[in-house]
Amino acid sequence: MLTSPDPLPQIKDWSLEGRQKFVKKHEQQIRLIISNVAEELSENTVSKVFRSIEEIPNEVIKRFLVQHLDPVKLPCQDIKIFTHLVFWISHKTGGRVKAQNSSFTGKRSTDNLEGGSFNGIDFIEKCAHTLSNLNSKVDSDLIGFWLEANKQLREVVCDEPCGLENKILAQVSDSQKTRYKADACFRFVYLHFKLGNNINISPQVALTDYESKYFQKGTNTPQYVHKGTEPESHQTKHEVRKLIAQLIELLAGMGSDLEKLEHALIKPAFKKALLDIYELDSSMKKTAQTHIETFKDTVPTS
Repeated sequence: MLTSPDPLPQIKDWSLEGRQKFVKKHEQQIRLIISNVAEELSENTVSKVFRSIEEIPNEVIKRFLVQHLDPVKLPCQDIKIFTHLVFWISHKTGGRVKAQNSSFTGKRSTDNLEGGSFNGIDFIEKCAHTLSNLNSKVDSDLIGFWLEANKQLREVVCDEPCGLENKILAQVSDSQKTRYKADACFRFVYLHFKLGNNINISPQVALTDYESKYFQKGTNTPQYVHKGTEPESHQTKHEVRKLIAQLIELLAGMGSDLEKLEHALIKPAFKKALLDIYELDSSMKKTAQTHIETFKDTVPTS
């Protein structure tokens, strides 16, 4: 079952056993939060305190699970405690090391290591909301393909085990899986970034036709689209494909303005398979491929 945005998980039992249970229940979300905030640390701080950036989630969780941890002395008492890397660095080093933010980005101060406004929590809540919205508009198997393409997020946007059934995965080839995953991810980011509201999208009739086809539940069979009562004309197909090419260009142009986690949402959509499943003509495909390659070369803001 997909989650809906909930209040931040509170840590109610501060005993070691209580904290262990909290980590067990929310571990994937905790690791995602820590990894996101860790990107702000300077290489010097990382190497001096944690050895490598990959080790930071393990080390912070280890500090959280020490025998005695006084909640009164903590910056907060909910899951956002894991965004406070300045505190955990001080806790680990006895105050001998002061956190430094990355000199590479130069866009944020160490204030952002103290529960900044954009963090893994905000990202997870937004993804859960988008996935719930997508779930109301597309065939159920397509949600499963999105979860397959975003396995790191699967545990934190579902409140129970979810994904594609093995029998469904067995019915499609590897190339088909790649196509359906790219398609699912593309539809997700269309909703996530509200591309339909972009003033540069035209013509509006093509947008309406696109949403009618790709954001209405069908028969839950490939190609996982809604088929209207009237056959789709060649002209309508062409206009919808042109619109999809516009959407690809819009997404590619957002690359350098996105946070790292949101940048990563687009990557599984931007595959060659995406161009194949939407059957873009050779000219559109060539241009779209150029946009995709440009996006891959962009550096997110953090």
